[in-house]
Amino acid sequence: MISTTKIATAVAVLATTSFLQAQAKTLSDFADLDNKPVKTLEVEAIAFTTQDLHKILGQSLTEFDGEALESSADLIGKASKMVSGEAGIFPQRDDQKKLKQDSKSLKKLATSVRDGLTKDSKDLKQAYSETNHLLAMHYITSSEGAKNKAQGNFLLGAAHHAEQAVLVTGDKVSEANKTVFESVRNMARELVKGGKVDSVKLDSGISDLTKACAKHDRTS
Repeated sequence: MISTTKIATAVAVLATTSFLQAQAKTLSDFADLDNKPVKTLEVEAIAFTTQDLHKILGQSLTEFDGEALESSADLIGKASKMVSGEAGIFPQRDDQKKLKQDSKSLKKLATSVRDGLTKDSKDLKQAYSETNHLLAMHYITSSEGAKNKAQGNFLLGAAHHAEQAVLVTGDKVSEANKTVFESVRNMARELVKGGKVDSVKLDSGISDLTKACAKHDRTS
């Protein structure tokens, strides 16, 4: 007879796999970043967002579900350092102060996982949702001071993290928010290509994205 523990572990692994597959679908806008001859600030930001941190958080969940706690903790620790580094670009900005605090929270989570005190992957997913939310708000704020391609890259990062803040918990993105995310992505892609976007529509899209983030704010 298969034990209850093994069944629970199998279910958790399946849920994590589904989450990672859903995440992978959102990365197509950033697939060629490693091939850029020059990585400007905004390109590095998006590469950090969608590739390195994405892989680390996803792998930490896989390791945790497989009861490889030491490995999972090491990955969470790496994520903490990455978030801390991102928070150091404009350290006086409120959004980056919040990222700095989130980095500390991830570090504590890593210790808890390593010590076997964290028993449920839901705790990791809650933490990762908070991280994604804060990064989404960080990129929205960054986009407000940027123009053209830089603004487009920041908005792509913001839409990505806003969506992941929902998906990482196992929740579904509402149809209304899907529309918001796709609208922002379309305008952002146009900016990245060097095209023009109506300023009124862009401001409205950013406002809608901010509201969508607020609905899934798990940081309070």
